[in-house]
Amino acid sequence: MFNNQCKIRTIYFLVDTGRQMIGDKIGSLNCMLAEMITIDLPELANSLEDEELYVQVISYNSRATKLYSQPIPMRDAVLSELYASGNNDFGAGLAAIEENLQRFNPIEQKPPIIIAFSNASVTDDYEQVLARLSKIEGFRSSTRIGVLIGEDADKDALRNFTQNEEAVIPISDKHSFRALFRLKNTEETSMIDLKSILKQHPNCLNSRASFKSVLLDKYPAEKRMINILTLLFECGVANKIKTAQNIAEREMHSLISHVENEYGISGQYSQEAILIWAKAYGVSAEQIKLNRQSDDAYSSTNMKTPITTTPVPTSSASTKKHLGGGIYLAGYDFPAGDIKLEVTNIIKNHDAIYYAILRKNSPSNDIVSNGFFNTQAILTLAEGQRLEIGLQGEVDLTYIHLN
Repeated sequence: MFNNQCKIRTIYFLVDTGRQMIGDKIGSLNCMLAEMITIDLPELANSLEDEELYVQVISYNSRATKLYSQPIPMRDAVLSELYASGNNDFGAGLAAIEENLQRFNPIEQKPPIIIAFSNASVTDDYEQVLARLSKIEGFRSSTRIGVLIGEDADKDALRNFTQNEEAVIPISDKHSFRALFRLKNTEETSMIDLKSILKQHPNCLNSRASFKSVLLDKYPAEKRMINILTLLFECGVANKIKTAQNIAEREMHSLISHVENEYGISGQYSQEAILIWAKAYGVSAEQIKLNRQSDDAYSSTNMKTPITTTPVPTSSASTKKHLGGGIYLAGYDFPAGDIKLEVTNIIKNHDAIYYAILRKNSPSNDIVSNGFFNTQAILTLAEGQRLEIGLQGEVDLTYIHLN
């Protein structure tokens, strides 16, 4: 249900309807898309609390055709049958969403999801369009998935589109198509391809600032993971990974525990960052199953120097409290309501401190809002929400009453 606090997330389907799709292929794809857009995604949309899903379908062959004049709410979507003919002008399909992406507003919208289908070699200069899109925040912050239909699909074009080889996925039937689309996974799993970054920017490891700058430029929506990857670079964990022959279960446990205990990063994010570094260096690493307690970023065992060990009354004002990097619970570590954060110290080479308000009862650390500040910030947290303070420095928290 949409409310005034919801943000809009638009899902764009760019569908290859060139002549190679004539026959069973276009028929099967029509069925799969119809089921996804009219059944699966509306069910998902009804379960989302803080966002409303919109959809746009664009077919491309010798030209691009929009199914709707503008993206529409998912609940209102009806899929007209797509027909195959002509060339495979992927660039035309990309150009068709350019205007909408230029209007992207992060205050009102969540980063879009763009799913591009390919069945045959691209027949236009799509790279010129990609170069334009790469300068647009709405495109740069998007989650992009490439879908290969058959052996003749243009895998190189989809790699260039996603900038992440693992986001290019073959499908063979309805079930594999539905399996690729998991909003939860695209939201929680980092899309950072660090191996490609290091190949394209071999000098970025000369300094922490250079490394972080390159990542932020390429993945502006992944500030959390970029901060963790930068931390592992600074503290020497990345170098340990580089010199390892492989990372077996025991070594993975050891690395995760080190990052958790020393820096207050949850097991889930610690392991993900370790795996990203391992893949970048070509080191085989075993992903381990984390139990709920060790993977809970809010467990007191995982928090570095928690504020207090007893609940704070929520009905009265609290004195000033000093916070280091970590995650803290409103109504327990500090009173719920309006708070003021004042920067007391910023680590060398940092110019601001990251914060995030995390949704109540969310094991996946869903973010309500986040940002950076270098002097002070006024925030409002409901009881049960969590406040994350980044590792870039320290702050003082004061409970206040706003009129």
